[in-house]
Amino acid sequence: TASAYFFDTVDVGSRWQFVGGARWERYDTDFLSEDATGLVTADLEDTDSLVSGKIGVNYRLTPTANLYVSYGTSATPPGSANFSLSTQANNANSPNVDPQASANFEVGTKWDLANGRLSLNSAAFRTENKNVIFTVDATAVPPVFNQDDSQLVRGFTFGALGRITERWEVITNFGYLDSELNTQGAINNGNRLVLTPEFSGSVWTTYGLAMGLRLGGGVRQTSAVFINAANTIESPGYTLVDGLAEYEVNRNLTLRVNIYNLFNET
Repeated sequence: TASAYFFDTVDVGSRWQFVGGARWERYDTDFLSEDATGLVTADLEDTDSLVSGKIGVNYRLTPTANLYVSYGTSATPPGSANFSLSTQANNANSPNVDPQASANFEVGTKWDLANGRLSLNSAAFRTENKNVIFTVDATAVPPVFNQDDSQLVRGFTFGALGRITERWEVITNFGYLDSELNTQGAINNGNRLVLTPEFSGSVWTTYGLAMGLRLGGGVRQTSAVFINAANTIESPGYTLVDGLAEYEVNRNLTLRVNIYNLFNET
């Protein structure tokens, strides 16, 4: 890949800040697959150009609080997810299909309170992924398909970081995702997206002890997700507990041990 981009931030007065830019990218993907005998099963190439960009406005409500609005686009060309192209015509990694295009609109706010001891942030967003493949007739040769389906996610997030004392810090995050598959297949139309939980969140805390030692731990939780487009197979939600121990040897060296899933949750 090769790309060129330009982004800039412009301050207008003491309260307004404008952010924007664009990116042009040229990609060239070559994919060669062989079976165990050395026979070439796929020799594919895909070359194209992409254009994406973003624009945002930030308004300083106070010296320690702001409100922002942003809009951005991105594109996912075939083969970018797993470095492989597909010979199947109605596959998202086929070199003959258009890149999937995403657009995100977001509004949010950030606040620093209590002389910097508490930081709050929240955002609401709408993200849409277009050019999603819908197969009209998989038995036809070649298969009949189009790229008129889309995926939509609306949601909000909330986060807080607080320093209760000089040694005790707490971080918490919460997110809600309302996902929807917009498809021409009547059975799945309106269903939730696979592997997309409605609710997720985490709470994390650390405490600094004497002699440069810091201990911490936290809880991560996510609600159930569907693992098929028909929303008939569900993977249950889970709660995981993590921990850490950290030792500051000196100003230039810190040792840390992170332990994930302390209680071996399956």
